Amino acid sequence: MEDMIAWLNGVLDRREDTAQDAGGPNARWERRDLASVVDEAGRPVVFSDRGLTGPEQADHIALNDPKQILDDVASDRAVIAMYEAAQQDAATPSAWDDTAQHVAAAMERVVRLTAAKYTTWPGYQQSWAPEGSRG
Repeated sequence: MEDMIAWLNGVLDRREDTAQDAGGPNARWERRDLASVVDEAGRPVVFSDRGLTGPEQADHIALNDPKQILDDVASDRAVIAMYEAAQQDAATPSAWDDTAQHVAAAMERVVRLTAAKYTTWPGYQQSWAPEGSRG
């Protein structure tokens, strides 16, 4: 699991850095015309007068603006933090041993599902895929 967590943190760092470079948490994009995407100030982010970008692609780009990516990264990091806390709880003897073990196992599956969102990224290992996932 440690290698998967390290890899996943690297993916999240890359996504976060890219989103910050593209405008950061205040950057909201929307499709304006048939094939253009503009930022919150109305400046073009993507524009095509040759039909290179269609409305579907423009919608997809707008739905993945920097703020959305940063929100996704924050959620994924919260999942990792919950997993790490559950692992620590499971390693600490208490009257709740069985419950802590079940929570830790469930959080491991959630982290594996989180990592499975990035199966196309370099370094993903199929052995990380949770049972029953599409990864």
